[in-house]
Amino acid sequence: YGYYVDHIADAYITTVICIGIGLSAYVGFVFAMFCLVAYLLMSVMTYVTTNVTGIFKISYGKFGPTEVRFVIILANIYFYSGPNPVFDFSYFQITLYNLIAATAASLIFLYFVVFSLKQIRELYKLEPMKKPAQE
Repeated sequence: YGYYVDHIADAYITTVICIGIGLSAYVGFVFAMFCLVAYLLMSVMTYVTTNVTGIFKISYGKFGPTEVRFVIILANIYFYSGPNPVFDFSYFQITLYNLIAATAASLIFLYFVVFSLKQIRELYKLEPMKKPAQE
């Protein structure tokens, strides 16, 4: 019961936070949704891995949900009080806050790819090899 309620609440709260950030004047909605998708992908990987292996691993590398929330709190404090300059690249412009959100989401997505491929490799090693059917 607690496991279920905790993770449903976590998904709901993270969704509401990201929607709120995306609707604010600070971060573009698309960038906030990119962050939400990356976070939810990590959540799905955690839950599926737990179901398949029976081992609940909530942190990957040095980051877990608590560290991610702490970074989000610090980012929000900075967003509220710091400048939001616009960077002008050859083909597009991006604000600092959108760049921060895009970088964070990209790093989380990279973590997702690396750790899911690592888990796939580990599960493949554990899978018994099937012998070809004799005719």
